Amino acid sequence: MNKLTKNMHLLSITIFTAVIMLLTLMPGNVSATEPGVLTVSHLPQSVSLGTNITVTATFDNDENITSIKILYCALEPEYLCHVPQIDMINTDTNTWKGSFVVLDDDGIIGYELHIVHSDGTMIAPNSSDYLGHDNIAEPFPGLFYFTIEITTPTSNAPLNIGAPGIVITYFVLTIIRKRKNR
Repeated sequence: MNKLTKNMHLLSITIFTAVIMLLTLMPGNVSATEPGVLTVSHLPQSVSLGTNITVTATFDNDENITSIKILYCALEPEYLCHVPQIDMINTDTNTWKGSFVVLDDDGIIGYELHIVHSDGTMIAPNSSDYLGHDNIAEPFPGLFYFTIEITTPTSNAPLNIGAPGIVITYFVLTIIRKRKNR
């Protein structure tokens, strides 16, 4: 990565972090807790580049929730958020689902929920809301993500030696046949 690209990347991370911090400091607009979130889960559990992940959130009562957005970011080896945010859909009473495709090929990714209530209050749940989860990460103070480790897919396909292997095999068999005929 050249110096200009690296500086631009660091600037974008700084701006993004500043915006998130400003949002969390605005009184009456953002809350750090969300009572009533029962579960947050994702499927599949094992993911790699190109995997479609479905996130499901259930609530004890979602009647005041107007929207939920998923913010998907690469957390390791380098922090990088993918935009735009993904809208979740209310699929059933008290159940919301949203999907995104994994754009990273290694490391750890994460997603954060932004819950918007009918009064305009945005909720960004924190780690105390999910004490039972072992996959919570805090890459920056006050930013909490559900984490997913990217796995490298393994292949059980036979070794493909291609054209060079066929040519080498042909010459080896020809030499063996000539020696046999002597």
